[in-house]
Amino acid sequence: MGDENTFTSSLQIYFHVWLQFLPKPFTRSNGLSKGCCKMVLIDQKQRLWPVKLGRKKSDNRVYIRSGWHEFRVANGLKEGDAFIFELIKKCKTPIMKFHRKFWLTNKVHKVRLFIYLFYFHFHLNKNF
Repeated sequence: MGDENTFTSSLQIYFHVWLQFLPKPFTRSNGLSKGCCKMVLIDQKQRLWPVKLGRKKSDNRVYIRSGWHEFRVANGLKEGDAFIFELIKKCKTPIMKFHRKFWLTNKVHKVRLFIYLFYFHFHLNKNF
């Protein structure tokens, strides 16, 4: 997962509004720079979420608009939560898969570790 079809992000509040911006290199390399299109998100329960992309005129950043609130609430996302989006299908209505990243905090050393559930799932299946 380190190619032009994936990106890592965290949930942020921008001026009291929940927006999910997509990185410019990601939108450019995947033909999403115009921003005004429909898209489908697939969450970890394999549910499909129709969303729309928008483009901020001041700096041309693309973001997920319509449908993002419902997706965020249904998946229990809070400010600071980290996740990965993986573009799995480029077409008229692109499809992106959502992978949640979990943070563990060691209270003694305050060490943060990423645990990629799909990574462990792969290795568990491979070893059995």
